[in-house]
Amino acid sequence: MLRWKRKLLVMFSILLCISCSLLEHAIAAETCTEHVPGVPVGVTESTCTQTGYTGDIYCKVCNKRLSKGEMLAKLPHQLGEPINYEAPTCIKPGYSGDRECINCKQVFLGNTLGISDHQFEGNDCVNCGWKIPGFYIDNELIMDWDDLKANGYITTKETSKGTEIASMKGNLGGLLVIGEEITYLDGNQRNLYNDYLQEMWIPRSVKELGRYILSNLPSVKECRLFCNVDSISGFSSSNLERINIPDSVYYIEAYAFNGCKSLKHIDIPDSVIFIGGDAFSSTGLEELILPDNLEVLGECAFNESLKKSASRLDHGNGQ
Repeated sequence: MLRWKRKLLVMFSILLCISCSLLEHAIAAETCTEHVPGVPVGVTESTCTQTGYTGDIYCKVCNKRLSKGEMLAKLPHQLGEPINYEAPTCIKPGYSGDRECINCKQVFLGNTLGISDHQFEGNDCVNCGWKIPGFYIDNELIMDWDDLKANGYITTKETSKGTEIASMKGNLGGLLVIGEEITYLDGNQRNLYNDYLQEMWIPRSVKELGRYILSNLPSVKECRLFCNVDSISGFSSSNLERINIPDSVYYIEAYAFNGCKSLKHIDIPDSVIFIGGDAFSSTGLEELILPDNLEVLGECAFNESLKKSASRLDHGNGQ
């Protein structure tokens, strides 16, 4: 019983203290004639991820809120130096690089940088080796691309695929450097037949290659690709001897070089992850080093080819 009496006494004392305090505040509020501002309460600093707050001001005498604080804008991110930056070239776009905020560690992705202009000395770009578009014999420019079109040797057309070559006169020999207005290339048309053309250069403007690029160009022995396509096809059963595969290519489609019996060597860049079935079957290839990143090797990809095996492939789908 004594213990309960003590508890009741303590509780009464607390209530009395609270009531007294409230009463004091009430009296202070009524009698405070000149408020005394205190330090800001509830101050929050701005960061690059959250807004801040200036804090509320209360009277030190009566505890009345004298003014409400204001929201503060987020601080700008402080970005570090770009990582994985790639400078653009005249045949390949660059990348501005990703940047990380040194405070919050958020990563901001970069942007693609447009290709740079060719730097010509004479007819040749000193950076990438590209030539002024036109028709060449023994490295001499006989007629530029505009003249070829003006004289009817080349016509173009707009299709759902882009700007294509519509026709080509069959008496052009030597080297044809295709104009950079062309964005899609295919040769599956009779009016593109040419039995004299020996070499063809495909410009950076081409976004897609068709499946029959050399089907009507039986004399072409060399093809140089300056385009940033992601897949290669369309050279099957040609007399091609030399071709480069750009490092933008991921896929070498099925039958891409099937039947190219004069093709004895080709370099496959590390970007390639897929080689389709019969892609290099019945070619003149004697040896080939496959890229380490290759994931899929289609069935019979090198059937009746590769007299010497120099394959480093140890993963993916075998033949």
